[in-house]
Amino acid sequence: MARHHWVVVAVFAISSATIACKKKEESQATGSGATKSSDPGAAKKDSPTGDLGLIPVDAEAVVGVNWAQLQSSGLWKQFVEPEMLKDNDFLKGLAQFKERCGFDPMTSVKRITMGMKGLGGDKPDGIVVLHGLDKAKAMACVDKW
Repeated sequence: MARHHWVVVAVFAISSATIACKKKEESQATGSGATKSSDPGAAKKDSPTGDLGLIPVDAEAVVGVNWAQLQSSGLWKQFVEPEMLKDNDFLKGLAQFKERCGFDPMTSVKRITMGMKGLGGDKPDGIVVLHGLDKAKAMACVDKW
């Protein structure tokens, strides 16, 4: 039960503290917003950029988390961190990951963006975008695993 408890606490902390929408960054030097046009390329210009451009447009849930900021929050330190430290399976898995991959994912990851679809079905599908990982180390880790 304790294992499930920390997951619930983590989800609550993440959802209540850091769910946010990323504002569209202006890419035009004029400072004007996007305009409607009959130009077929206009839709591409209005498409999301950055992480949101990687998320499927039919995603049912989109979540962005500033992981570094979340880990420094009082909620994380009070509720999530103590539960993680009590979970021997989690600690063993983390130690195994660090040994195989050569980095700590808990401190390396800075931001996470996730988009999911098919949440009501048996096989949900989605994409997770991670920022902060060293690409060479992460790819070497994938090969080892």
